[in-house]
Amino acid sequence: MTGYDIGPEAVKIRSEHLVRYLEPRMSKARYIFIAEAVGYQGARFSGVPLTSEWMVTGNHSLVKPDDFFR
Repeated sequence: MTGYDIGPEAVKIRSEHLVRYLEPRMSKARYIFIAEAVGYQGARFSGVPLTSEWMVTGNHSLVKPDDFFR
């Protein structure tokens, strides 16, 4: 566990979030882009790549959690 993780289950939670994010897109997406170094605000808790914690927690003014998790 690092100082950023909520507990020992954090890795499992992030992995499950990534699966929830990718599954509905797999049958529709023509391409998948793999990126490295998501930045200080992305994927730290969520596991969702290239997003801000403000977006997935509902604190962003333009992007809402439903844009990620449907």
